[in-house]
Amino acid sequence: MILIISNTNDQSTIKVIDWLSFRKAEFLLITPNDVIELVKIAINGEFVFKKDDIFYYSNDISSVWYRRGDINLIDLNIDNTTIAGDIRNALLASLNSELFTIKEFLYYSLAQKKTLNNYLYSNVNKLVVLRKAKEIGLQIPRTIITTSKKVLLEFKNDFGSLITKGSSEGSYFRSKDYWFYSYTEKLTDDMINESGESFFPSLFQKQIQKKFEVRSFYFNDKFYSMAIFSQNNLKTQCDYRKYDHSLPNRNVPFNLPMEVQRLSRKLMKTLHLDSGSIDFIYGDDDNFYFLEVNPVGQFGMVSTPCNYYIEKEIAEYLCN
Repeated sequence: MILIISNTNDQSTIKVIDWLSFRKAEFLLITPNDVIELVKIAINGEFVFKKDDIFYYSNDISSVWYRRGDINLIDLNIDNTTIAGDIRNALLASLNSELFTIKEFLYYSLAQKKTLNNYLYSNVNKLVVLRKAKEIGLQIPRTIITTSKKVLLEFKNDFGSLITKGSSEGSYFRSKDYWFYSYTEKLTDDMINESGESFFPSLFQKQIQKKFEVRSFYFNDKFYSMAIFSQNNLKTQCDYRKYDHSLPNRNVPFNLPMEVQRLSRKLMKTLHLDSGSIDFIYGDDDNFYFLEVNPVGQFGMVSTPCNYYIEKEIAEYLCN
């Protein structure tokens, strides 16, 4: 049996499941909406859990794909007890700590199977990744994090045009009528002039003048890459995710240079990642600049335009 851990309605998961169904493969999908009862777990890693009154045994699991989300082991609802507030909060914190340790061991035990990614390594620190990429030998844009307007101006004087973006995962929220997203933005003089002498710790990078961008999905030691010609459209020039649906960017299959592949493969192994989306810029100086890794990034945007059929490749990997 193939165990899949993902969010409800994740399109990439659904497409892989379609291929698994085509192959008549036995699989189990667990989402955060499912409450899983961990019946038993032994120190040797053997475990039994129950979902929808059906028992599942670790020895029956042949491979595991961690895509997104988490395993919800139990609903910690103790609000209806008569325990006093402070004691209840302390008890809840203690129970959560116990659950975290047990769940961490469960994921560790799952990692002993044939796996494609693991929850334990699914949250990467983008700043740590940038540093590791540089140490490995990949080129990255000049980067600082500062709270000082004076330091920012000095950085701008040294490197000219700058961009700013989040240090962590991009944020988004939805109002009644709109979705709001955070993007990579070019830093303007007005932005600097309107800021105070100090501000929230913010990330700034030298803006790389690009010929094109590359989104590469790494899986099973291979790179499925796509060149994105976003530089000629003012809307997508700084961030191709600001999609221009009336005049879409041209996207074509692309082969990363072997040296960039070698260094990127080394980075992914250092991060304990079996798959993930990697972003590059190809600068007008003919150098590739590493931007970031997203361990659970969408790969349909690469698979479909380039006819890579990554969903089929993942299904076959999990089956074989």
